[in-house]
Amino acid sequence: MKKIISVILALITVFGLISTAYAADTPASYSSVKKGYITPVKNQGASGACAAFAFINCIESDFIVKGYGTKDNTDFSEAFLYWNALDNIWEDEDSRYYGDGISYKMYADPFTAGLSYYDVAAALKTDTAIAYEKDFPYDTSSQNNYGYYTEKERLNSGCNVRVSDIVYFTPNSKAQIKNWVLKHGAAVCSFNSNFYYDAENGRIAVNKLGLVSNHQVSVVGWDDNYKATGGLSNIKMKTKGAWLCKNSWGTNWGDNGYFWLPYDDSTITEMIGVSINFNKTCAKRYSYTGYTMCSNRSGKDKINTVANIYTAEADGTIESVCFYAKGKDTAELGIYRDKGDKNPVSGKPVATAKKSVDFEGYYTVKLSSPVQVKKGESVYITGKFSNGAPLEMQSTGTASDKENQSFILSGDKWIDTSESFVYGNAMLDIIVNGSHRYGKSEKVDATCTKAGYTVKYCKLCGKCERTSGKASGHSYSEWECIYEPSQSRIGLYSRTCSECEQTQYKSVEPSGKEVYFDNLEEYATYYTPENTLSTFFTNIINILQSIFATIQYNFSQFFAQNI
Repeated sequence: MKKIISVILALITVFGLISTAYAADTPASYSSVKKGYITPVKNQGASGACAAFAFINCIESDFIVKGYGTKDNTDFSEAFLYWNALDNIWEDEDSRYYGDGISYKMYADPFTAGLSYYDVAAALKTDTAIAYEKDFPYDTSSQNNYGYYTEKERLNSGCNVRVSDIVYFTPNSKAQIKNWVLKHGAAVCSFNSNFYYDAENGRIAVNKLGLVSNHQVSVVGWDDNYKATGGLSNIKMKTKGAWLCKNSWGTNWGDNGYFWLPYDDSTITEMIGVSINFNKTCAKRYSYTGYTMCSNRSGKDKINTVANIYTAEADGTIESVCFYAKGKDTAELGIYRDKGDKNPVSGKPVATAKKSVDFEGYYTVKLSSPVQVKKGESVYITGKFSNGAPLEMQSTGTASDKENQSFILSGDKWIDTSESFVYGNAMLDIIVNGSHRYGKSEKVDATCTKAGYTVKYCKLCGKCERTSGKASGHSYSEWECIYEPSQSRIGLYSRTCSECEQTQYKSVEPSGKEVYFDNLEEYATYYTPENTLSTFFTNIINILQSIFATIQYNFSQFFAQNI
């Protein structure tokens, strides 16, 4: 008995030491800003692009942490990510992603749409979302100056930065989130932004209304001992500790654009980590899943083993493979050469990989050995999952599959998913590395607001070499008077561009001061005093919208888990 007690005490001591050592590796406070990993604060303006700004900040920070750039020369395009997340549906029947995704572009004003993290993740994992700011700039003065990019621009952004992992942490996983921020610089955070804000000195209230999130920012640090004081903060924090967050409302908001979000804010619904690779060589992602929402069946319908078949478009080497996991899982992956017998596991695997994960997400893992493939050669990637294989959710209307793409193992029989109305494509991808194959240079003419450029594209991975010029600028007419200024009245003038027909407005105040506006709404807002009662009712509307969003979200979750 004494020996048993001694062993138990020893084990308790060992686990205690392990726990203490782990805690010691994570500092009580940390700031990626002070480390130089965070780019300057930006302003999303009037659009609903907060998700794009939060995700781009995480991409930029990981890019800097990995030594590819600095905070002063790293700048990726929020406009490009925002638009391609708004319009991530695939309509090209020749694309492997055909039928996948959703689109907001049919809305009268798509730029007011707020994005879910699934929308952004879908654009990122299909390599159609990351571009340089200089090529696709974000202009807060006019939403007409970004978006509506061509299909060729969507597929060929001019940037060879590709997503590697997208991890959906649970909000209470503070240790894992901190570890991610230490390693990658930042993480995306979703929470509810409403009138309980105390933006003074960058402080923010814990939300007492229990609403769902409606805003996304990026976590760039933390302080376990942070305790807000003053103002509304006296009723906010139950415990010490808060996340240091970077917002996208400019430097005039909060503490130069930053604020503290308490750990115990009840509206924090998602924490998302994003990591990237910077491929200087050609890296083509082969995939059939254009949207990342997935389902893994339970009970008698549970599928554990799946496979995809891909045909190489050029000679290359498969060094890494990717998979999606619905939650805590272990994935055993294999690469098999196609024997022509419609058996994904015919013969022995030429390479394998295994990875255990604790959270839902999209993961990249290196193979046990590189696999050489020739143009036209087909290979299978197989995946055996401990917690149910990830398959696209056909019932959501965001997925579609074709014959001879994905297969599920039911008993001892492989079944093509195109034969089922329930199962979609398997979420298994391969990355083939090779040499760029550039086409001829193409010239794109400048417009009033967009720079012209010369570009040539790699026909395989979409990488392009791009030489940018300048926008041509507006060709405005002479100012026309709408009404004259006087000692008691502000004058108003307008002029219109003969090329794009955009109208600019100019006010002339009694003092002679001139102020320029892109539309009459800006003019009206500029000369209308802030109305406290109006703000109050606006906040009430936001609350009602959040309550409706909660009901809608819970219904969609119930539907997704019970189909």
